[in-house]
Amino acid sequence: MGGNVLVKDKEGNYHKAGKPDFRSISRTEFTANFIEALKKIDDLHTKLFKEPIWSSSTRDKLLSSGKAFNGSSEHLFNDRMKDEEFVEHKPVVGDIDLTVPKEKLKSIFELLSKIQGKSITPTISYIGQNKEYKEDREEQRTGHQINTLFAYRPRGSKTTVNVQIDFEGVEYDKGKPTEFAKFSHSSSWDDVKSGVKGVFHKYILRSLASAASVQENVVILTPESPLEPPEAIKVSKKQHPVFSLYSFSVDGGLRAKAAQQFLPDGVTPVMVNGMRAFKELPTSDSTYARTKKEIFTLIFGVNPEGNELQLLDSYTGILQLIGDHLDDGQIDSIYLDLISNKFFGVVTTKKGKSVKGQALDAYSPDVDRSAKMAAISIFKKKFPFVSSHDALLEKLLEEYYENYKVRVEETFNRYRIVECLTFPSRR
Repeated sequence: MGGNVLVKDKEGNYHKAGKPDFRSISRTEFTANFIEALKKIDDLHTKLFKEPIWSSSTRDKLLSSGKAFNGSSEHLFNDRMKDEEFVEHKPVVGDIDLTVPKEKLKSIFELLSKIQGKSITPTISYIGQNKEYKEDREEQRTGHQINTLFAYRPRGSKTTVNVQIDFEGVEYDKGKPTEFAKFSHSSSWDDVKSGVKGVFHKYILRSLASAASVQENVVILTPESPLEPPEAIKVSKKQHPVFSLYSFSVDGGLRAKAAQQFLPDGVTPVMVNGMRAFKELPTSDSTYARTKKEIFTLIFGVNPEGNELQLLDSYTGILQLIGDHLDDGQIDSIYLDLISNKFFGVVTTKKGKSVKGQALDAYSPDVDRSAKMAAISIFKKKFPFVSSHDALLEKLLEEYYENYKVRVEETFNRYRIVECLTFPSRR
């Protein structure tokens, strides 16, 4: 939900994120100013904690190349990207997704709390973050990221824009984010040019993993069930109507949710009434595929050829892959999962009320709708047969936007300041 953070300054006043518009702000100047500020923050971290946020040997190149950033922010800060091309396809940005080594989140959290309200550079000052730092709290809970707000006033300008930067804790190796850390938070430039938000690449990966790994004629055993003799086998009372072997998460990777059971010879499958037997795997006992090649091979059942691993990096590329490797029924299942669960899925509020979908924008249902319909339209153009679900889609849209405010409140309840948000009236 880019550009939606709301923070409280030291005086108790609330500030909301703005959305930098590069039709009126110089992108070159903007990125140079923020890289300067991030280097200052890194230097302060070194002074306070005796170690930098980023390795001194990789920091400058990581920041200037955009490799330290996730999503479309990588293209924003990529010094090889021309201003004209970026502004043509991405004139306005919501937030900046900045990666940091996950083990540094706690110290970064403490540092940011100490510089709240202070100027970092002549053009940038730090407003604050969405959670308060308590010195007497033994363990600060930062989660996977710190949502922050910086005030930016370009040199010679009288206008200030509040810029949201999310410090995302990810795995680093040899001074840079790992392959999976980049893949699981990426936003392909091909998608940006097509008007597809990076989050939808992750949505379709989740739907793909599920739809492509549906297992037929299987039975789930209880965790303690013996595998022989047949009369001693215990079947779980909770069977899944549609059982998918794999699930994908941006934090873990591709996980096998169950393991097929074999007799002691390791070859003969355990069968129950002619159905293959599986046991569900607790998340704590699961292993995750985290390289693109592993993920591709497990999902599609074949080794990647040509540019197929590159296609896995984007929403539009995945549409091409599913057209090449899956049947119409599986593609239909992916589409239904996207619109019924990922885009407009059920959310249960604290009061137990179920509402549809996670809001992408705190202030405008039109922004949310435009983003989601762009991705849906591209899917329908690639696979026209899914238009058979248009009646369902219209029903989902009506239900979703009927109660948009409720969804925003639920999505933002982690900030604990949703009462300060303003909502548009229904059209």
